[in-house]
Amino acid sequence: MTVASIDIGSNTVLLLIAEVDEYGNIHSKLNLYRAPRISKGLTGDRNISEKKISELKSVLSEYSTVIKDYHCQHVYLVGTNALRIANNSSEVIKKIKNDFGWDIKIISGDEEARLSFLGATYHLKSLETKIVFDIGGGSTEIIIGNDSTITFKKSFHTGVVSLTEKFLKQNPPANEEIFLANDWLKKLFAEIRLDKAINYKVIAVAGTPTTLSCIKQKIKIYDEKLVDDSFLTINDVREISLRLSKMKSEQIAAEFGQVVEGREDVLFAGTLILINIMNLLNAGKIIVSNRGLRYGVIVDRLNKNFIEE
Repeated sequence: MTVASIDIGSNTVLLLIAEVDEYGNIHSKLNLYRAPRISKGLTGDRNISEKKISELKSVLSEYSTVIKDYHCQHVYLVGTNALRIANNSSEVIKKIKNDFGWDIKIISGDEEARLSFLGATYHLKSLETKIVFDIGGGSTEIIIGNDSTITFKKSFHTGVVSLTEKFLKQNPPANEEIFLANDWLKKLFAEIRLDKAINYKVIAVAGTPTTLSCIKQKIKIYDEKLVDDSFLTINDVREISLRLSKMKSEQIAAEFGQVVEGREDVLFAGTLILINIMNLLNAGKIIVSNRGLRYGVIVDRLNKNFIEE
């Protein structure tokens, strides 16, 4: 069975096409991402603009062609923070339904956390405690658990786009902006401190860690085989963060190529979030994963838990 899973986030829209075998194993056939940034302007009137709706539909039109080419039997779509908070979410959902025949399921922050954990860990069959975090455009999910129990999960109301828009307004950001952003993040994430987290497997999903892994490896064209299960140390992230802090977004795009496309102006914010989480978890090293929410949606659907609208 071939399925498609689409994650409509605040900054990016991700497509996974996967083959599910008779044993329920998920084999990735294609991963695509585009960055229409539908959350832009949501801090104002709380509406996704007509321009951003049009850009979202353009991305989904491209994905629709790819999905048909792969003869997918099922297509699952989930919407996260931008669609959670937008006043006109129902209007967007109706337009997508009318144009493509697809239903978008808007999931809560807690559900996003659960599905991200499931997607990042479903292939790791052990009772070992794992910590998964997902830095998105408008929210960041942190989940702690094992194969049988989730002991902590929370969606924090900050992501690379929202943090940039809130604090990092200059290009490159001013030192005072960076200080204020860090101070705010420390207070926001304070409750996740774990003195013994160094003994746990810490897994980071989504665009910030995967892009930083590419930068570390000097990869300019994304290659999921080189990125998946790679490592980032806290020193790696600090060094890249310092480098990015001195660069304009245009310089970041020119220096690092395709892997930063659509993220060049918010990647530095991602490094601040990542550093703060790693510090609070006492995590000197993280595992970078290509998996996450869109994988979790498929796993959950296979487990008959995913509720269709």
